Amino acid sequence: MNKETASKKPFVVLAVVLGLVIISYLSYDILKGVVSPCETIFQQSDLQLQTKIKLVEVEGEVIIGKQKIQDLTESAQIVAERLKACCIVLHEGHLDANQFLQCKNEGSKYEEHLDVALAQIKEAKIVKASGEDSAFQEKIRQINMTIEDAKSTSRELDRRVKELEDKEHDDLPDVAVMKSDVIKQSSGPAKIKVSAILAEGGAAQASWFGIYRKGTDEFGKTTLERVDYASGETEHTFTVPAGRYTLIGKHANARAEKEVVIEEGKAQSLRLNFHAGRVKVSAVLAEGGTAQASWFGIYRKGIDEFGEMTLERVDYASGETEHTFTVPAGRYTLIGKHANARA
Repeated sequence: MNKETASKKPFVVLAVVLGLVIISYLSYDILKGVVSPCETIFQQSDLQLQTKIKLVEVEGEVIIGKQKIQDLTESAQIVAERLKACCIVLHEGHLDANQFLQCKNEGSKYEEHLDVALAQIKEAKIVKASGEDSAFQEKIRQINMTIEDAKSTSRELDRRVKELEDKEHDDLPDVAVMKSDVIKQSSGPAKIKVSAILAEGGAAQASWFGIYRKGTDEFGKTTLERVDYASGETEHTFTVPAGRYTLIGKHANARAEKEVVIEEGKAQSLRLNFHAGRVKVSAVLAEGGTAQASWFGIYRKGIDEFGEMTLERVDYASGETEHTFTVPAGRYTLIGKHANARA
C-alpha cells in the first residue's frame, strides 16, 4: 500500500493493513540513502529511544502491561519527530542556539525517564521474587509515575516546538527581508481580494495569505518584505498602495504564489490554486478489523546530491484512528505504525 497518488479530488481513502507490515517498511530502509542532518537527528533519536523502550518491554511487559509500552512507543516517536522539527526551524534561521538546546534538553530528559523506568522495573522484579507484595505494589506505582513523567515531557516538547513552528509560519516566506524603511510607496490606495482553492473547481479554503513587495538590499540582492498578512480566512481583502506585489497562500502543506500588479483606485480579485489534494488514511490490525490509533507519516521520494534515492517526510500525525493529509498533487509513500506493527 506504500504508494498512492494524492489526487485533486476531495479525498482518497486508504486502509493500511498493519498485519502485513515488515516487508513494506524495509523498502523504506533500503531507499532512504543519505539523508539531511535533521532527518539524521530523527533517525538516531528514534533508534536510540526505541532501543531503550525495547529493553523496558523485555524486562517489564509482564509487570506494567502492553498499553504502557505502547504509550512509551508513541511518546518516543513524538520526541524524535519534534527534535527533527526543532532542527529544521534552527537551520531556517527562526531559532537561536539556546532554544535548540532547550529542545535537546527535553529529549535528554525523556531518555532519562526511560532509564529510570528500566531501573525501577528491575527493582520491582527483585521485590516480587521476594514475595513482598506491598513493596512490589509501591514499585509499580513508582514505575507508573515515571512513565507519566516521560509522557508529560514528550507533550511539553511537542508544545514547545509547535510554538516555534507557529512563529516560523508568521515569518513566511524564507527569504532575506528588507528593513521597513527601504520600501517607499507614494501611490494611492488599491484593494485586492484573495482566496485559494485546492484544485480547479473547488471551494475556497481557509488559508494563510501574505502580500509582499520586492526590493533590493544594500548588497544588490532581491528581497521580499511582507506588507500585510491574514490567517485562517477563506478570502481576505488587502488594502495597499498601488504597485507590483507577490501574493503567497498556504494551506496545510500546500503553497501557491503569484505576482500581481495592483492598480490605483481599482478593486481586484485573485484566486490562488494550490494544485493539491487530500488523502485520508486509517489502519487496521488485519482485514475486517477496526481502525487503530496509530502514527502516520506521508513521504515524497527524491534524489540527493549523490544520486541516491531518498524519502523526505512531508507531514505526520500521531495517536489518531484516521488522519487527513493535505499535500500538493503527486506521488507519495504512506507509512503507518502501531506498537510493533508497520505498513
